[in-house]
Amino acid sequence: MATLSSQPPKAVKAVPFPGDRLDSWKEIARFLNRDVRTVQRWEETGGLPVHRRVPGRLKGNPVYAYKAELETWLRETPPPVVEKEPVPSPAPTSALKQPQVLWVAGVVVLLAAGGAIG
Repeated sequence: MATLSSQPPKAVKAVPFPGDRLDSWKEIARFLNRDVRTVQRWEETGGLPVHRRVPGRLKGNPVYAYKAELETWLRETPPPVVEKEPVPSPAPTSALKQPQVLWVAGVVVLLAAGGAIG
């Protein structure tokens, strides 16, 4: 006869299917429809769920992420908003350009006057 234990059963951590795994910054960025630098910034500042592999033979900093975790993060945590960079205003007309226009106009007037006299 089996006896029931008073301890609750251990929770098993569900791991998404291997096909749902993105194995590089490039794949993660493509999945999120952003560029790599934006995704890396989200990981640093917004807690984007990216996992790091133990460094070994692979170059760089190998990362991976699961699609389901990324989708959950997007639903629960809106991506951090970065203030837009100010749009540069049109360059003011420099002081050098105005005298050049006046100089060219003066030359045209002198040539026209010289042609009318001669």
